[in-house]
Amino acid sequence: MKNALDQSGTFEIYVQPFPDASRGKWMVSSGGGTEPRWSRDGRELFFFAGQSLMAVPVRLTPTFSLGTAVKLFDAPIPSGYTNESDLWQVAPDGQRFLFLPMAGPQQAPPLEVVVNWPALIARGRG
Repeated sequence: MKNALDQSGTFEIYVQPFPDASRGKWMVSSGGGTEPRWSRDGRELFFFAGQSLMAVPVRLTPTFSLGTAVKLFDAPIPSGYTNESDLWQVAPDGQRFLFLPMAGPQQAPPLEVVVNWPALIARGRG
């Protein structure tokens, strides 16, 4: 599985057999795709098309075949993702996803930690 630029200049997702890549090459995405990840059981391939997380069912036996890509949801990722980043992962069950959000205006407010709070309460009573 890899990202590659096709003749149109768009990143697409392809799958090839290993170790003999000459046995075939299948395009998984159409219209753009980045950040591919396999499900743990190898029956599904996930990737991004823009900010949409896509899923494609995969069958390995008796021969390799791909189902139709479906949009799962829009994810909180920056546009222009590349394979050099590792900001998301598929949970082992293939049903949940972990995203490392980018810092920005949608970031939660800072956490305030109060130390020695019993003394502050005691001072308030005096």
